[in-house]
Amino acid sequence: MIYLNYAVYGFFVGILAKILFFNKDEGGILPTIFIGMFGSMLSGYLLSLLGFSVQKNLSIWGLLPSILGALLLLLIFKFFKKLFFK
Repeated sequence: MIYLNYAVYGFFVGILAKILFFNKDEGGILPTIFIGMFGSMLSGYLLSLLGFSVQKNLSIWGLLPSILGALLLLLIFKFFKKLFFK
């Protein structure tokens, strides 16, 4: 059941990141979920490296770092897309 929660949370984080990034990709639901989930994991990892306490449960307070992580992930994807697929 917890994986369903992570998928729903990742979906909302991915949607918010795509809206803020003005992403015109036609990526469907699965890429949006994965961007949100991996963006959340990336932000949690980076914050733990900086010494911040990282919560293990889903919360509204983790939404902003999760969105920032997803935005960073979208920037990395866009960079590599331009680099390899001109």
